[in-house]
Amino acid sequence: AAEPLHVFANPPVAPRPGKGKVRYFGPGRHEAGVIVPESGETVYLAEGAEVHAAVFVDRAQDVRIVGRGIFDFSGFERCDRRISEVRKSHGLPETDTEFACGAFVVNASTNVLVEGVVLRDAPFWNCIVRGGSRNVTIDNVKIIGAWRYNADGIDIAGCEDVAVRNCFVRAFDDGAVVLDGYLDRRPADSRNIVFEDNVFWNDWGASFKLWGGSFSCVNENVVFRRNCLARVCSRAFAVRSHLGCESWTARNILFEDIEIDLDF
Repeated sequence: AAEPLHVFANPPVAPRPGKGKVRYFGPGRHEAGVIVPESGETVYLAEGAEVHAAVFVDRAQDVRIVGRGIFDFSGFERCDRRISEVRKSHGLPETDTEFACGAFVVNASTNVLVEGVVLRDAPFWNCIVRGGSRNVTIDNVKIIGAWRYNADGIDIAGCEDVAVRNCFVRAFDDGAVVLDGYLDRRPADSRNIVFEDNVFWNDWGASFKLWGGSFSCVNENVVFRRNCLARVCSRAFAVRSHLGCESWTARNILFEDIEIDLDF
């Protein structure tokens, strides 16, 4: 069957910052390995930039990753040693290796903005916000080319005050997930999480999943509003215990103004 053509209309991009620490990628192809932004840094992808790199924001604050370019993850495999070695060098345990291959990871960081970029062809989960991160905004991000097994869209794990808005997510596996501190192997609640004005297209898993992992934690104040489920595969919404969790608490969960297209 023919694949659909996805066309994205973007608002004007903010100009390249003239002050502060800026990592700039201009038009063209760039081989950048694993990008680890520092506190206060802006990573700017100009229109036409194709950056072959994974991203790991670790224990940083006031980080901006913006522009109209593409992060291409096609050169990474699941459990890729290049990503794992960087994470180990930052003190993460050996048990974290598998989830190191979230291609775009925000870990234990505060005041992070991700805006306008494209994330393409992740080997595992595309975008993970985890480790107690707070005040994270993901806006107008496009996730495409997620053909590989277990390629989730956006996963929020044990964090607070996270907003995902105006995004397009075409995921092989789950589109949007809110869970506990399972990735960090410790109890961690998720609170004040908003997904609104997004489009989700799923080729396998659930459009939205809320779940307890290994610990009896709390997921609360989660809003899923004005989202379009352009293609539903296994199920639109899943609220469940998972991976050995005997009990957990879901509190103040809102589903509102959801458009579900069943004509596919």
